[in-house]
Formats: sequence, C-alpha cells, structure tokens
Amino acid sequence: MQNHPRDLPKNRDTVRFSAHSDAEQTLKDVGLRIRALRLKQKITQQELSDIVGVSPGMLSLVERGLVSPSLTSLAAVAHGLGISLTDLIAGGSATEHEVVTRGAEQPVYETPDRVLRWVLKEDKEHKVDITINEYGPDVGNSPTGVQHSGYEYGYILEGQLTVEIDGVAHVLGKGDLVSLQSTRRHKIWNYGRQPARAIWFNLMHRY
Repeated sequence: MQNHPRDLPKNRDTVRFSAHSDAEQTLKDVGLRIRALRLKQKITQQELSDIVGVSPGMLSLVERGLVSPSLTSLAAVAHGLGISLTDLIAGGSATEHEVVTRGAEQPVYETPDRVLRWVLKEDKEHKVDITINEYGPDVGNSPTGVQHSGYEYGYILEGQLTVEIDGVAHVLGKGDLVSLQSTRRHKIWNYGRQPARAIWFNLMHRY
C-alpha cells in the first residue's frame, strides 16, 4: 500500500526530528563521557584545556553537551584522555568485554541537571547502558522532559520518583519498575525531601 503524498512531509519531519534528537543525545553522551574520564583520571578542566588547546570555558560547554566541537578538537581531547577518537564518540572500551566490572572501576559523575550517576556498564556492542542514578531533593533529568532513541527500564532502589510520560505523572516508590519507549517525552523528578536512587537499563536500539 502506497503512502498518500500528503503523508510524506510528515514522515520526513519525523525522520528529521529523530535525527536531530539523536544528534543532541550524542553530544550530551560525548560530553558526559569526557567529564567522567577526566574526573576518573583526576585531570582538571584547566589541565585538559592546556593539552587540547581550548579554553576551560569551551571545554565546560563541550562536557555539558551545549556546543558541537570539531573532529580535530575531539581527537585532541581523546588523545589527552588516552583513548581513541572512536571510543570517545562511540563509547566503546576494553571493559565492555570484561566479565566483571569492579566497583572502583565504575566512573561516577554529576550531570548538568545535578543527577549523580554511577556507570555500571556502558556496552555499545550489545547496545545497553546500566547506571545507578541518585536524585537529590528537587532534582531530575530535565525540567521539561527529554526524548531520545531507544527503550529504557527504571527500578527504584530507594526514595520516591515521579516519572511523567507524555504529560502523565506516575509516582514510583521503592521496588517499583517503569518501562518506556525513550522517544516518548519523559521527565524524571524527585519532588520529595529525601534523595532517591534508581537503576536504569537503557537499550540503545534504533527505531
């Protein structure tokens, strides 16, 4: 069955939105990866900036996913962190193939939205990320919600989180599980006075 011509612009818009959304998410992922690796190696922004040849302010914007650096700059950052450009962009590493990942080897960093995140496993080969996220009081993933490719599961370890999916709020407590298509707009927020922790499984399949 052929699509009606009037449907085609809508389909193109959908593809354009998906590509734009994926590009934004990739920028954020690369920025967070740079920050996590820098902190794990105990390198300051000033020290990495001196190696790369950019200002600390620019490096800060890159780590927060707010600017798109050139490939030359990314290659310099990768070199400064002791990894390949491919691994920096794709997130691959030798640890993906290790049977055991020790707690001391799991990077911990704070996102621009003040979520404390433990990266238990970042496995690009099998397209899954596993993290533990800690949300302080009045902290969440985004004030307006986010959309990106993939599918995700969140299991509440302690505290209470409100997960809004397409504007519908679901209040979750310890032991509750949420699952959703990541392309749906979702906001994860801690409206309580105590910290909340959850383990997230993000499947990076493309839809």
